[in-house]
Amino acid sequence: NLVVDAVGCGVVAGRIVTPNLAFGIYLDDLSANCIVYGNVVVRAAYGLWSNAGRKHTIENNVFAECRNQVCFSVPPHLHDDRVYAYATGNRVVRNVFSIPADAGSNSPVTFHSDFGAFDDADQRRRTVAASDYNVVFDPAGGKSGLEEWLELGFDTHSSTADPLFIDP
Repeated sequence: NLVVDAVGCGVVAGRIVTPNLAFGIYLDDLSANCIVYGNVVVRAAYGLWSNAGRKHTIENNVFAECRNQVCFSVPPHLHDDRVYAYATGNRVVRNVFSIPADAGSNSPVTFHSDFGAFDDADQRRRTVAASDYNVVFDPAGGKSGLEEWLELGFDTHSSTADPLFIDP
């Protein structure tokens, strides 16, 4: 699949804003065992969003200039300890992440919960079983978010090299 410019728009405090919550690839509530393989997502607000997913494999994809690369979430309507226990075992491997220069974080994987559930490093490790052998490129040379991700033991074999896109 090729997904381009899924940036979305919405209303915040009475004003229309963009980019807003939009996903290049979306894995819906409590889905499990999905294989997301060989996709190219360019300039999406979120390259991939998974709502309380379990044992997904996100492999061999290209996420270029997405505001956020891969996000694991537990939305308010699923806020329950059983859901957090369910949302485990996801793998993010062998992908290319080319982060836009103005992104807030260059971590390839982010988390979202209105209840702070992912503030706990152990929950992040349960949710993501593996994130490695990726290429993470930030043309601005930023490091925000990546050090914390490495400290959790992820992406130890990943590269921060320029993927040398001709026309991202």
